[in-house]
Parts: sequence; C-alpha cells; structure tokens
Amino acid sequence: MRTKRQIFKILLIENIMFEFGAGLYGPIYAIYAEKLGGSILTAGVAWAIFLLVLGICGFATAKYIDRFSLKKMAIITSILHAFLIFLYIFVSHVWQLFTLQLLLGLVGAINFPAWDAWFTKTQDPDKQGSSFALMHGTNNIGRGLAALVGSSVAFFLGFKMLFLVSSIFVLISTFLLFNLEEEVKPVKLNNKS
Repeated sequence: MRTKRQIFKILLIENIMFEFGAGLYGPIYAIYAEKLGGSILTAGVAWAIFLLVLGICGFATAKYIDRFSLKKMAIITSILHAFLIFLYIFVSHVWQLFTLQLLLGLVGAINFPAWDAWFTKTQDPDKQGSSFALMHGTNNIGRGLAALVGSSVAFFLGFKMLFLVSSIFVLISTFLLFNLEEEVKPVKLNNKS
C-alpha cells in the first residue's frame, strides 16, 4: 500500500496530464465553433452550457458523492470525459456541439468533485494550502503547455487530430488512477522523543 505522499505525487502527475489533454483545444475553441458554421457567440453559448450544467449538476453531486467510491467515480468519469472529447471529431453541427458540452458538464459535475475529494484525502492536515497550491500549479502548467501544443497541432494537423490527441492524453492520465488506493495510510513521521 502506498503512503499518502506517494498517492499525492501520482495524483499531481495525473492532474497535469489530464489538464494538458483536456486543455488542448481551450484557447482555440472559438475557431472550432466558427468552422462548424457558428460564431464567437456560438463558442460563448457552448462554453456557458458546459459551465452552467457543471454548476447546476454540482448541487446533485454534493448530495450523493460521499455515498460512492471516489476512485471509481473519478476513473469512470475520466474515461467518459476522454470519450466525449473524442466525439468532437464527429461534430458537424452547432446543436451537436451544444449537446456535447451538456454531456461534458454532466460528467465534469461528478469527475471534478470526486477527484478533488480523493486528492484531499492525500493531504497532510497542516499542509493543505501548499497541497492545493501544487495542484493548481499543475493545472496551470498543463493548461499552459496545452495552449502552445494544441494551437500548433490544430494549425499543422487540423482539429480532428487535435481532439484525438486530447482524448488520448485524458485516457492515459486515467490509467495512472487504476492502481492507486482510495483509502490512504498516513505518513509515518520520525518522532524522536
């Protein structure tokens, strides 16, 4: 069984990979919406659908999340997230984009709190601030690298390849979760009395 610290480090690695994969298309999402025949407004509406569904469904998640395995919910919804990103390849109409955003919001409403709660279990009570700072740092590094790589992939290889690469990275990040323990043992401190 791994220690809290070991699981913490693996979750940070998984987080940077997930954020990289999921963030590949973020900065150029409006261009993708325009290629579907939409506009900047279409991109804004699609993003609003995702965030509103994510937020509203978060209330239902809050009511039920602690009844289920956080690990299983994080894994299942991460796999679904990868699959839904893959489906962008087949989107040809704005209504399909909106539907996909709605589904990503539903999945995210379970995935994000499940992962965050699991991550919280790995933290030392007296270092929660630094733990969350590291987690947010990995989020932003993943997203920052994704902005550079994603725009390059879309420019040189197109959006279909971008969504394929994005879904693969999210899926690979999910594989890191499979062998982790959900319940973690505390770190043993060397107390010299």
